[in-house]
Amino acid sequence: MPVREISDKMASGELTSIRVGGAGAEKEVALTETTDALAAEVATKLDASAIPSPAVVKAAETLTGFDRVDAHTGGKSLGILQYCHSASSGEVHQIGSDSEGTYTKLTGQTAFADGTALADRTLCQYHDADSGYFSYWYKGSFKVVHGAKFIQLASDFKGYVYYDETGELTVGSSNVEELIVRTTLVAYLYINGTSGELVWYADERHGIVMDGQTHLQQHQNSGFFIAAGLDITGLVDAGTTFTSISAGAAGDEDIKMTFAQVSTMSKLYKEGTSGEWRITDNDNKLAIFRTAKACYNLDTAGTWSLSEIDLDYVSMVGAATNNKLAPVVLLVGQELYADRTIARNKTPYAFYTINAAGLPSSEIHPIFSFIVTGEATGELEEGTDGEIYVSCKKGFPVPIFS
Repeated sequence: MPVREISDKMASGELTSIRVGGAGAEKEVALTETTDALAAEVATKLDASAIPSPAVVKAAETLTGFDRVDAHTGGKSLGILQYCHSASSGEVHQIGSDSEGTYTKLTGQTAFADGTALADRTLCQYHDADSGYFSYWYKGSFKVVHGAKFIQLASDFKGYVYYDETGELTVGSSNVEELIVRTTLVAYLYINGTSGELVWYADERHGIVMDGQTHLQQHQNSGFFIAAGLDITGLVDAGTTFTSISAGAAGDEDIKMTFAQVSTMSKLYKEGTSGEWRITDNDNKLAIFRTAKACYNLDTAGTWSLSEIDLDYVSMVGAATNNKLAPVVLLVGQELYADRTIARNKTPYAFYTINAAGLPSSEIHPIFSFIVTGEATGELEEGTDGEIYVSCKKGFPVPIFS
C-alpha cells in the first residue's frame, strides 16, 4: 500500500492497527495518537525493551554543564574571551565576539565581564552584551551557554584550552589533530615559566561554524594563509631599520584576520636550557642588538642564548601569526653562516631552518626574509643579484630588489 494511502486511511480512521514481526510470529499493534505510547507498545509487544521512546532519546542528548542543547537553534554567538595574566596589573586581554575576534587590551580592570574578580593566569569565556549567551559545536551538537566559563592555567602553561564532554574548559592533550576532531578548541596560550611573561595568545574558536573533520582538513592543507598586503618598506643595503609593514589580510582556516600597518615589530627567540620562547618589546630594528652588534639565536647543546653575529651572516624571518599580542613578528635567525654565498642561498628558505618547537608553527606564515651581517652595527646585506629581501608570502620565495 502506498505511503500516501496509508496516511489517508490513518487520518480517516479506516486503519487502526498494524501487523509487525516475521512470518509465524506476527503481532497486531494498535495505532495510538502519541508517538511515545506507540514506541512503548511496540517495545512491549516485541519484547524489545531496548527501544527508547523519543522522550528518552531527547533526555540523553542533554549533557551536564549546559543551559540548553538544541541542534536546531539558529542563533550563534562566539561570546568574548578574556584573559588576565596578572590580577595586580589590572590588564585584561580581550578577544571580541565579532567574526575576526578583534583584540583589545583593557586596563584598570578589577573584574571579568561577568563581575568575577580577576585572578592570575585565568581565561574566561562570556557572552557579549547583545546576545546573552555564547555557543559552540561539540561533536555535532550545538551548545548554548548562559553565564561564564573559567579556567586557571599553570605558571608555565603552553598549549590549547578546549571544551570537553562535560562542557567545561580544560587542558591536557598536546595532540592538536586529535583535539581538533574530538574537542572544541577555544584558545592557544604560551607562558614562559622562567620569566613569567605571556608570549602567545590566540583565538582558536573554529568550532562555532564547522565540524572537526572539516577543520582538520583545512588545518592540514590550506592552514594559515596570506591574502593581501604585509609588505615591508624602508630596507636599504647596509641599513639597520625598516620603515613600515603595510596593512594586510590573512586567514587561519575559517577565521579571517586583518592587519593594520605597523612601523615596529617584536622579536621572538629561544632562551635557557629548556629553550623557552621570549618576546621583545616593539621597535623598528632588523635584529636584536646587544651592545653595538646584532645577535642571532645560538643553540649550545640544547641551551639557547643570544650571541653577537660578529663578521658572519644570519637570515632573519618576518612572519604573520595568529598571536593577538604580536600579529607580525621577527623570528631571530638560528643558523650562522661564515660564507656570504651560503647565506644568500639559504635566505629564501630561512623559515624552515627555525626550530619552532613549542609554538603553534602551523599558525605562523613567513612574509619576508633578509640577511643581517655582524659587520659594523649589524647591517642589512643584499642578496646575490642585488635583492634587498625575499618575499615569502605566497609559499615560493620571490626576491625583491631595492
